[in-house]
Amino acid sequence: RSSDLVHPATATQGKGGRGSLSRDEQERYLLSLLSYGLERVSAEPDRLANEIETVKKETESHAVNNYSAFLQSAVCVRSVREELEHSGRLLHQVAAEVAQLQHACALVTEKAHKIEEDRNNVQTTSQ
Repeated sequence: RSSDLVHPATATQGKGGRGSLSRDEQERYLLSLLSYGLERVSAEPDRLANEIETVKKETESHAVNNYSAFLQSAVCVRSVREELEHSGRLLHQVAAEVAQLQHACALVTEKAHKIEEDRNNVQTTSQ
């Protein structure tokens, strides 16, 4: 059965990454080849070449089909980055104005206390 055959084109990436097979995967592949006859084993290189070509075509197709999504995501990332940079600049501007705002609030509070004090004095005098 071809579904029992574990081969490089469909094996999961091994510990080495980049599509390489781990030692266990290599051993399983070789053992599975030993269980087939000479005709099947001699046809394996062609079958693997066909599968590699199919995978390449599928990869190219996915790249072409998803190109617009890739471009849209790049535009989105750029837009978000620009908005974050703008927000950061605005935040720095606000932070630079905080001290001045605190001072203005303190003056308003001081004047409000003075007005309240004057009002109390007027009420006390007019009674």
